Amino acid sequence: MSERPAVERTWSLVPYRPGDEHEILELFNAGFGQQRTMATWNWRFLANPYGGPFASLARRNSDGKLVGAYLCIPFQLAVDGQPELSFQGVDLIVSPECRKQGMFESMARHTYELLRAAGGRALVAFPNPTAMSYPGFTRTLDWKLAAEMHTYTRRLDLERPLRALLKLPVLARVANAGFRAFTKWQLERELARRPEADKGATQFQVHTSVPPGCDELWDDCRTQQRFSFWKDSAYLRWRYDQDPDYDFEYACLTQAGRLVALAVIYHRDGVAVVCELLVAGRDVRAGRRLVAELCRAQFRARARSVSFLGHDAGWFASILAGFSLSPVFHNVLVVRALEGAEALERTMSQPDAWTLTYGDADFV
Repeated sequence: MSERPAVERTWSLVPYRPGDEHEILELFNAGFGQQRTMATWNWRFLANPYGGPFASLARRNSDGKLVGAYLCIPFQLAVDGQPELSFQGVDLIVSPECRKQGMFESMARHTYELLRAAGGRALVAFPNPTAMSYPGFTRTLDWKLAAEMHTYTRRLDLERPLRALLKLPVLARVANAGFRAFTKWQLERELARRPEADKGATQFQVHTSVPPGCDELWDDCRTQQRFSFWKDSAYLRWRYDQDPDYDFEYACLTQAGRLVALAVIYHRDGVAVVCELLVAGRDVRAGRRLVAELCRAQFRARARSVSFLGHDAGWFASILAGFSLSPVFHNVLVVRALEGAEALERTMSQPDAWTLTYGDADFV
């Protein structure tokens, strides 16, 4: 059998240099039809508390034009409660003229060397398993499928789907009024179930920035999970408060002035999307109380539903009782250890070891 002829490469790899971001944004926006701004770039890649930017770029040999980019964001991976510098692959773009030349794999391997030199231990990504890049992750680059995600949804208002179904606005409003009355009764019943000792001592509040007590809450939570993103106040402040494109709220549950449960949310087309769920000691009662209070607040604000995307060994399902559960097919977690951390990869590829939330990925 004759050997397959080598594909001529018309480009060369270089690391990111300050100023390259203008070309990267131009390539990204043209390739994906988006309008990512310099403010977003500065937040994601320059203001990151763990350093960066970390990127491998491909430039055309003939004129130096940027024709490919692979970017990673550093984060602290919580491994049995201890931080390990790791990276998340977030942006991959290859110019159409350079496809089928092995650019993605070459940029990835080049990036791995940069990350290892920076002290990185592991890589994670949330690719679409139906995308063209997915085989490159799992076959060529030896990434491991670690976990699949699920969406939890609680409907609070049905007028929009009822209008589409019934075709009569008046009938839809009447039916929705009945649904909302039943939902209100359910929420009040759930909140009334708490023990007498809990009444008056527990308070629910909503903040527009990182609330006091987050570090103490995280110190408790990080010991309860094998692998997760590190979520102290510095990370939360960067991830949510400094995001130039979205506004987030912090739904908080306190007991005797101590923060015991926290949810981070933002609103998208009438849906309250939950990005984080942290509860001290993974206390199911406190978690359910936070979720019920959050749902009642969103019900009063006329949100259509509350939605949460995540993965863990079962605790999320225990506190999201009353939510419908559905699998997510468009994103999965894949992992890869960097050179020198191969033992870490064996445990990272175990699904039940991971606690993941919507905010961990670059979905928003």
